[in-house]
Amino acid sequence: MVFSFLPGSTKMEALQQRVNQLETELAQVKHQLQTQESLWQLVFTAQREGIWDWDLQTGTFTTSDEWKANFGYQPAEIDDRVEAWGALLHPDDRLRTTQVARDYLAGNVATYAVETRLRCRDGQYKWVYSQGRVQRNDQGIPLRMAGLNIDISQRKSTELALDRERQLLRSLMDAIPDLIFFKDCQGIYRDCNQAAVDFINLPYDQIIGSSDVNVFGTEKAEQFRQQDHRLFQSKKPQKYDECIALANGDPSYWETIKIPFVYGEEGLPGLIGISRDVTKRQQEKKQLQSQSQRDSFLQRIARSLLEQDWPTAMNFTLAQIGGLMGSQRCQAIYYEPDQDCFRMDYEWCEPGTDPHLPVFQKIPATVYPWIWTQLQQQTSLAIADVDQMAAITKVDQESLRQEAVKSLLLVAMVSGDQVLGYLSFVHLTAHKQWTTEDISLVTCLLYTSPSPRD
Repeated sequence: MVFSFLPGSTKMEALQQRVNQLETELAQVKHQLQTQESLWQLVFTAQREGIWDWDLQTGTFTTSDEWKANFGYQPAEIDDRVEAWGALLHPDDRLRTTQVARDYLAGNVATYAVETRLRCRDGQYKWVYSQGRVQRNDQGIPLRMAGLNIDISQRKSTELALDRERQLLRSLMDAIPDLIFFKDCQGIYRDCNQAAVDFINLPYDQIIGSSDVNVFGTEKAEQFRQQDHRLFQSKKPQKYDECIALANGDPSYWETIKIPFVYGEEGLPGLIGISRDVTKRQQEKKQLQSQSQRDSFLQRIARSLLEQDWPTAMNFTLAQIGGLMGSQRCQAIYYEPDQDCFRMDYEWCEPGTDPHLPVFQKIPATVYPWIWTQLQQQTSLAIADVDQMAAITKVDQESLRQEAVKSLLLVAMVSGDQVLGYLSFVHLTAHKQWTTEDISLVTCLLYTSPSPRD
């Protein structure tokens, strides 16, 4: 070293200067590390993220106090053991989450990533996305695992709300007896409702992705292609009267409305079609007026769902149905299975009628035990006179009397096999004999349209 060529005192001075320099550099490095650590801690806290470290040999599982606080726990309330965090897993997620970790540690999968729910101190659950990597010894035995947890509860809540709205829209489409279909500018079917599936008499998966040639044959396909071409050119809704031969050769008459729209991120042109079977109208002129009213009603509802935001469309639908049914109140009530209670999200009231929505929240299902049992069987209930309800309905009858209900019609809102809630049409001033036409109209056309969102 250069110090060996210096005199003794000079060597000591140079050495001391070098030590001082190294101490200064070390202090700077420590300061930088502390600053970076504080910065990362601030980022993790702000993003509700938590680094975790799992010693696979001892079972020690450590994470930050801030991450524990995100779930409402004090640092000492959760032991730094993997079993303690395992006990917080949602019962429905426990086996799946454990298996994901086992598969990763066994080398069956290349990455560890899982979405699961952890119980908060107040008993609620938060969604967490967890990812990590394992450290192994030379023999490939897992020694340690570390990773990052991210609170994704808000994202999950948004996804759930969107999924519910999609389910409700799908239920509405499938409840409408008219044929509803979506096609792109190439004439390819992108979606349709159950009525269209039943009429075409092909499986849904076989219809979607097919053209009119595959569905209706060359002659009809050419007719539809020309219609669609004129629609895209005019960019305005078009109405057509069509005759389509049934499988047995009998003619069926249809009134079809096609509406242009754009879809996808690229704004590609497409169309929405609504086809009404008007065969009986052609055969029975007597029904023309009522059928026309129903057409107009359906068009208003369809346009509302297509052109307006969800709450506006729901309120518009309730007002239309409530007015048509002559009710004092028309309500959309949703069932919350986790809490076994009802929640009203939307309500239309006849002018002069006090709203019931503010007080009809978190109503236990036990308040209407008989009614809810019937609705879970996906049926409609027409109660002309609450005072004449059978003895088995005593609890429900008393609840309705307290609400001053004289008569009501209830229609279940269904998505697949799940009853999401019900529509309620209430008469407060007089009894009403609900007709088959009343029940059919609501059940077939609108019984899910005003379903509330979570």
